[in-house]
Amino acid sequence: MTVQFPFRFRFRTVKKGPSQPRKDPRLPRSVGKDVPGFLREIESLILTQAAAADLAYGATMAAFYSAPESRLGQGNEDLIRSAREDWYRSINAPVIALLKKRCPLLWRDILSPGGSHTVGELSSPALLYRNCAYVLSGRPDRSPIRLPIPQSLIALERSRKAIYTQTLKEHWKGILLLHSPAGPHGYGESWCYDQELSLFFLLTPDDSPDHWNTLEYARTTRQEAMNALSVDLTHLPETEELAGYFAAFQNDYHDLPEIYYRLADARPER
Repeated sequence: MTVQFPFRFRFRTVKKGPSQPRKDPRLPRSVGKDVPGFLREIESLILTQAAAADLAYGATMAAFYSAPESRLGQGNEDLIRSAREDWYRSINAPVIALLKKRCPLLWRDILSPGGSHTVGELSSPALLYRNCAYVLSGRPDRSPIRLPIPQSLIALERSRKAIYTQTLKEHWKGILLLHSPAGPHGYGESWCYDQELSLFFLLTPDDSPDHWNTLEYARTTRQEAMNALSVDLTHLPETEELAGYFAAFQNDYHDLPEIYYRLADARPER
């Protein structure tokens, strides 16, 4: 027996468009209605805080490098790290406070969206913004590191480093190249003289295959430089008693920011 149905099945083809972000039920309505607007508010707050943080950071660096204590190389690392952390904290703390207030159920996820993407008061402000965009946009299919960050925020870190190098150069004399195969970054030994510290030092390439372009730093003496270069350097004063990390061997001269950043403007000895 044949059974006939009084109706027909009709199938519709549904065109799939791009996947839409899924709104997190924990996202407050005031934020969820305009996530891009809230992100702009966060960006503006970061930039406002950075302006004040730059002034404080510059003042700290100027006070330190204008004082004789900075020439000793003792406590320099702690001071530099502390000033950098204060810079991060003064920018990020108000932003985190805003997130706690406006997104009370999500702020923990924003600071730690998973894996190695945890951020906090001592993280880059650009990374803090990135995590905000990642969580608030409701796109868990995206990787946080692939989210675009405004150039205004990316430039903040470069700005802070520029403040450091400019302040250092304003308060300290330059470095002379006594001999270098191709500038301070050339392959081979570079003999240098620090006019600020009255210090002779030698930069030697690290041939380890694990350390690309690494230069080892070692303090030397005027007599050793004269013997090696066959030149008269008696007109350059020498500090014999020097403590701190300027007197100690360093596997990488990047670890001596006072040396590293001034070498970019080093000039040959006349």
